[in-house]
Amino acid sequence: MYSVLYVDDEPELLEIGQIYLQKYWNLCVTTVSSAQEALSSLNISTFDIIVSDYQMPEMDGISFLKTLRDSEHFVPFILFTGKGREEVVIEALNNGADFYLQKGGEPKAQYAELVNMIQKAVEKRRAELELLRVHHQSKMIINHLPDPTFVIDTDGYLIAWNRAIEKVTGYSEQEMLNIKLRDFSQRIFGIPRLSLADHIFNPDSRIQEWYENIIHEEDTITAETIVCLGSGGKRNVWVKASPLYDENDQLIGVVETLRDITLIKQNELDLARKSRALDESARTLQNIIDFIPDPTFAIDNNGTVIAWNRAIERMTQKNAIDILGHGNHAYAEPFYSKRCPTLIDLALQDHPEIRTKYDFIKNEHDHLIAEVQNDQIYAGKRAFLWAIVAPLYNGDGNISGAIESIRDITEKKELELQLREKVEDLASSYEEIAAQNEEIRTSLDEIENQKSLLEINEKRFRSFIEHLPDGVIIHRDDAISYANPMACQILGYDDLSCLMGRSPLDVVHPECREKINDRISRAAETKHPFIEGKFLRMDSTEIPVEIAEIPVYIDDSMSVMTIFRDITEEYERKSALRQAQNKVKILSSITQHDIKNELGTVMTILDLVSSGDIPHEEAELIKRAIDPCTNILEQLKTTFEYQTIGVMEPGWFTLSSLGFQAARHHKIHTSFYTFKGEDARIFADPLISKVFENLIDNSLRHGKNVSQINLYGARGLHNLKVVYEDDGVGISYDDKNRIFEEGFGKNTGLGLFLIKEILAMTGISICECGEPGQGVRFEMNIPQGKWE
Repeated sequence: MYSVLYVDDEPELLEIGQIYLQKYWNLCVTTVSSAQEALSSLNISTFDIIVSDYQMPEMDGISFLKTLRDSEHFVPFILFTGKGREEVVIEALNNGADFYLQKGGEPKAQYAELVNMIQKAVEKRRAELELLRVHHQSKMIINHLPDPTFVIDTDGYLIAWNRAIEKVTGYSEQEMLNIKLRDFSQRIFGIPRLSLADHIFNPDSRIQEWYENIIHEEDTITAETIVCLGSGGKRNVWVKASPLYDENDQLIGVVETLRDITLIKQNELDLARKSRALDESARTLQNIIDFIPDPTFAIDNNGTVIAWNRAIERMTQKNAIDILGHGNHAYAEPFYSKRCPTLIDLALQDHPEIRTKYDFIKNEHDHLIAEVQNDQIYAGKRAFLWAIVAPLYNGDGNISGAIESIRDITEKKELELQLREKVEDLASSYEEIAAQNEEIRTSLDEIENQKSLLEINEKRFRSFIEHLPDGVIIHRDDAISYANPMACQILGYDDLSCLMGRSPLDVVHPECREKINDRISRAAETKHPFIEGKFLRMDSTEIPVEIAEIPVYIDDSMSVMTIFRDITEEYERKSALRQAQNKVKILSSITQHDIKNELGTVMTILDLVSSGDIPHEEAELIKRAIDPCTNILEQLKTTFEYQTIGVMEPGWFTLSSLGFQAARHHKIHTSFYTFKGEDARIFADPLISKVFENLIDNSLRHGKNVSQINLYGARGLHNLKVVYEDDGVGISYDDKNRIFEEGFGKNTGLGLFLIKEILAMTGISICECGEPGQGVRFEMNIPQGKWE
């Protein structure tokens, strides 16, 4: 059983709420009539949850909530009120409220939803307290581990630092907790660097720069590195990092353990030093050959391969380990796909048949130099190779083998061939150029004529612009190049020279600059160029204007022409109208709130009375009285939702987004609703979303066996047709012409009437064209200029 503190300044609602919550859901409910009484009760008793009204004298629900949180009271809190404004909801949630529930509607359903919120909020708070207990227990376990250990959360902060690591680093837990991982690395390693925890959080991070002997065992990593541990200087340590998971197998942190292995590493280094000394002399000659940049190999007198460097490994794709120690011309196989004598064999013994394989062979002292075309080494791709061979001598001056270096000169050879072809092409091109030169002379005369005509058109264009009644500014690359007299007059500048070279955004009000800059950058794409905004006169005063951005081409490059006119009088009329509309809206909201509260009280009392011990006939009459109250609430809700028709400025809305938002509003599964066809943006009253919500509501209420709803757009020659259809029972021919009349229908009688009014605000018409028995088909005609 949960204990509930219920706060409301209306005694009837307190009494009714206490009866419902205790009678139907067995909750222990304590009621108080003000926030001050509630604060006093919290000083002497504890409660599982607080349910509070918003509008109360002296201290409202939001102020009560802030007072609780400021005084470290974190008991769950639900705001239960008749106020439905969005700003109240946002402020409540931002100040720590767990849920928000609006009064009004059927009492049992309303209190059932309240109980559901109470259960969720209380269980969530209990889970948070249990998590704190588990966290403390885990910290105690880590603190008693013998190895230096610390824990990092997923945000990169240290959340645990045990006693062992305090001892070896000299840093206390208070110094290290809640510092970032990068700061930890600076203190422990001496420089900002990656840790093993970084690699667990981001497997793509390169930890090889800082660690060696890295081993992955499932999701655990071990490695070795060097750190600065307190006063002990640099030490070799073994590091192990393991991920931490929650009960849902979600990564919540990493635990990392250190172990000093400095003595072990010193012993390993001594052993490795002795081993290197033994091998160094044997590798010296091999390294010289291995690091020759040209592909190189060597053989002994028996033709056995004794050296095969890295460059020739890359050329032949043959590793040294696979060919060293092999004889019988094994070194020829990667080049000729068979074993046969090659150039290197000529250094040991003359073979006339070998010389026929090469384009040329030249002797220089005791070296042999040759070139050959090879079609096997690169998988059948042609290659040109240059090679040099020299004998190897032993200590007695006798030949003990031979060495050959090879160089790929394919690119050089192909460039030589291409150069020959280019010379031939150049000769033929010279003749073509001579013929084209004559054509160019003829074209120059035509260009001069076109230039004269262009100058005439430019004068006509300038005269037209200078006599326009609207302001015109032409700019390119963020600099004004022209402004007509009317532009200077509207903006208060004496002449064009005051504007030349300035950014066009200099005359735009700061709050409009981002929007205007975006339209300038997309001037070539804009289909509806006229918008309203604010400019700045030379004296920095604001001036409301209607603006259009139009691309123009001057000197073969695109500039932007900004056309604007002063709409100060129109702007002032609209401001006065908006003020009047806002006053009406506020009055309507206050009236609706009071009526909803009174009706809610009446319906609750009627429901309680009908559930009591009275004759059946009287109980039925009382229940029938609830239905008109419910209808009144529905009509209040509908009139409140649609009272802003024509009040707010129309805007652009994406058709597919409107459909999917309406489907989500009614919690329709994606398989039940489909959007297809032309997706477009339409210009409509901001209440356009209610159009699609109301159409889906009608399908669900009156379509009976509706299993599919479709919405799509179809582009016409000048207009856009938006079609809404379902597979329900449809609408009879007798009702088709009446469904858009005020008062017609089975619910409030306002839905389709208001849909037609909302669409008509921007010139959109709607009609029903479906076949009875085959579902409804509403067609909305969007006129040209109101879609894109």
